[in-house]
Amino acid sequence: MHKRTCHLPLATCRSRGFTLIELMIVIGIIAVLGIVSLISLRGSKNMADLTGTAKLVASSLRQAQSQSVSGYQGVPWGVHFDNATNTTPFFALFYSSYATTTVVSRYALPLDVQFSASSVSPGSFVNVIFASISGIPSASTSITLNLGSGSPGGTSASVGRQSSGGIFFDNFNRSSL
Repeated sequence: MHKRTCHLPLATCRSRGFTLIELMIVIGIIAVLGIVSLISLRGSKNMADLTGTAKLVASSLRQAQSQSVSGYQGVPWGVHFDNATNTTPFFALFYSSYATTTVVSRYALPLDVQFSASSVSPGSFVNVIFASISGIPSASTSITLNLGSGSPGGTSASVGRQSSGGIFFDNFNRSSL
């Protein structure tokens, strides 16, 4: 004879445990939370890549200008921005004139970051060269970086010359540099 542990009428007694429906609801909630977390983390990573690349571009421009002003190696220095269609887009710090033999450092853009077509169109390049001693750039150029394929609100940097001859690097998230 089996002893009953429930002292209620038999129709209201249930075994202790979870039903299949309860388990499916809990698994569904966990799946939704996981997907939301994954999307949030990916967005954070993309923004970190964009911000980090922007800071690296600004740093490379400042280094090129500094090397030119100091007269290091007696040649001008510059940054080459390349948006080639057959290789990963990149930028490189160089001296004298751009060639693979004059590159000091080269940085590939992360997969989720790209040059805006308005600043470095696909299949082309832009060189920003700073004059020896004065450090004045060869041209006033704007380089824009975006997340994904042309997403709005990209981070941008401008290299320009003020009327006084001073150089400025504008935007690139100046508050976080």
